[in-house]
Amino acid sequence: MLDRMWTVVVGGTGALIATQFPAYYLQYKQRLGGFASKAQDNAQNHLDNAAAKGLDLQAYALQLKDGGFPEQAETVLAQVASATTLNQQYDLVSGAAWFEQPLILARVFSSRIGQDAWQDMSWALPLNSSGFVYAFIGMVLALLIWSAVLLVPRWLARLHHWARTLMMMQVSRF
Repeated sequence: MLDRMWTVVVGGTGALIATQFPAYYLQYKQRLGGFASKAQDNAQNHLDNAAAKGLDLQAYALQLKDGGFPEQAETVLAQVASATTLNQQYDLVSGAAWFEQPLILARVFSSRIGQDAWQDMSWALPLNSSGFVYAFIGMVLALLIWSAVLLVPRWLARLHHWARTLMMMQVSRF
């Protein structure tokens, strides 16, 4: 009876936790969009400065470096590259179907954005098809983990019994 109750509690907890993924994903996407927008603004400033001098970005960075500003040249190149990367990530995150979202998030995850998204996320209980699918997957994963946790003591007991038997066999040999 107690074992069944724990199974229901673990399965329900796994389902509840997994249903929070769509809310977290939405917060992550909004945060990523903000970071991408800010990075694009910074990159656009550098591109505008380069265009005002009639140079492309590489030539502009080289001119900064030759002018005695190597750190600023590296910063310019890094900020433009960062803006490109963040925009590509945002496009991936925005265009993902609900069933692709966990894989896409795992692919582009940034701990800084992830922590901010976690702090701003409000818990929800989505009562739509994707929410039910996430709940089912969460329940199954939680029950698989629970089963593995319950099997570990049995495996250890078998290992201990096997080792003891082996020791007894060696002792009885002499």
